[in-house]
Amino acid sequence: MEQAFNIKGLSITIALAVVLTGIVSSATLVNGFAGYFREFVSAPDVVVITLVCITLGIVAIWGIAESVNVAVAITLTELLGLIAVVIVALPAATNNEIVTAESQALQHPVFYFGILSGAGIEFYAFIGFEDMVNVAEEVKNVRHVLRQRKI
Repeated sequence: MEQAFNIKGLSITIALAVVLTGIVSSATLVNGFAGYFREFVSAPDVVVITLVCITLGIVAIWGIAESVNVAVAITLTELLGLIAVVIVALPAATNNEIVTAESQALQHPVFYFGILSGAGIEFYAFIGFEDMVNVAEEVKNVRHVLRQRKI
């Protein structure tokens, strides 16, 4: 920004806004994870959030390749979870109960909240793609690294 507009303050402001966006996004996602985690284990949110942040910090310090491997493992876990949901829901989808439930769901406000939640998740996924470009700036041979990781 400073080279484009020759305004140092603008560069600092944009950099701080990007950092703030990352902090708010991370805090939102970790807080959401604490809510999901609470469904399985009774633990205070403060403890869960602190442990998740420390764990993610350790993975980030460990290295880029290790971070990518952890992200792949988490993605595979999510994929297995989605497959399990489809398998469990498949019997209900083969009878007419789902059609009646679906038409009733369209009239319920929670249905639209679910759609907005999904849109929010997509927004955070897009931010992840933006971070890939930022990480690419930090490596010596970008083409080699990104091709090797098949990103």
